[in-house]
Amino acid sequence: MNILRTIILILSITVLAVPSVSAVSIRSLLGLDDEESETEAAAAESPEKNPQPAVQPGNNNWGQASGPANELNLNLVKRILANLPANQRQALLADGEAFKKFARQEANNISVSAAARTNKLDTDTNTAFLMRRGAENIMREVYISKLSAEKLPKDFPSEEQIREYYDKNKDS
Repeated sequence: MNILRTIILILSITVLAVPSVSAVSIRSLLGLDDEESETEAAAAESPEKNPQPAVQPGNNNWGQASGPANELNLNLVKRILANLPANQRQALLADGEAFKKFARQEANNISVSAAARTNKLDTDTNTAFLMRRGAENIMREVYISKLSAEKLPKDFPSEEQIREYYDKNKDS
């Protein structure tokens, strides 16, 4: 817990110091370029940089006691940011106060999860069922998002398609 407090303290101090120096940004403090590419985001998820256990094929224990994180650290922050939509990630990295709230919320999430595990909530059969169900829902959403990104043209729907749909459906 002391490490977590130290990280949050450093982030808070950094956030307070950043506004006075325009050449320093949260992105640069995290080691992210202003023009982060998809490759860099994928690299942030690589196991070498994030030693968190990967889900093995056929392993349905996604939410078991090992959990996604036991402490808030730079690798975890980078991984979370890499998985956010680009506009949300940019907004967090551009606003020191928003980033501070984000870091505080993530630290709180880890604390609550640790307390739940300590109190053996993860061994309750109904909780385990809900955890697996939630993991399945997330997997479906990610899968559909990836399919959509791969199959749909970048400009979909076009201005013309929107106008056509609107004109055909004015009554509804």
